Amino acid sequence: MTKSRQAEAPENDEARAALKRHRIRYTAQRAAVYRVLDEEGRALTAQEVHARLEAGHESANCWLSTVYRTLECFVAAGLAASEPLPGLEASSYRLLHRAHRHFAVCLGCRRLIALTVCPLELPQAELDAIGFKLEDHKVELYGLCADCQAGGTSPVST
Repeated sequence: MTKSRQAEAPENDEARAALKRHRIRYTAQRAAVYRVLDEEGRALTAQEVHARLEAGHESANCWLSTVYRTLECFVAAGLAASEPLPGLEASSYRLLHRAHRHFAVCLGCRRLIALTVCPLELPQAELDAIGFKLEDHKVELYGLCADCQAGGTSPVST
């Protein structure tokens, strides 16, 4: 193992393994984008990912266009999911290896707030009765976060 590879290995092991499992070629930029999504643990826009890379001084070789291409690569390979943000021409991205999650979407600041419980708990018997095999589901709740309520923010029109 080379000296530079040895120095980067501890923090990149999980990223390297995840990229390999999804047959995505490893690059330092892809590993950095993966780490940001993994550490944040919630959906982020490409701009948010890029801002976090800049804040961590990892963006020297990672332009915003590279972040977009990397996120789309992750989506195409099944490593991440892309979800359009209501009323905006932007999407948020989250890693799929995490347990399924749901979000409350603030209509004031567009922040996604992860919920700790699933708001959709259908009894299996009800699904069996209609012959339906559930593979996945998506539930989003829309409203105003505490900060926007306190600041008197109105929902952004969609």
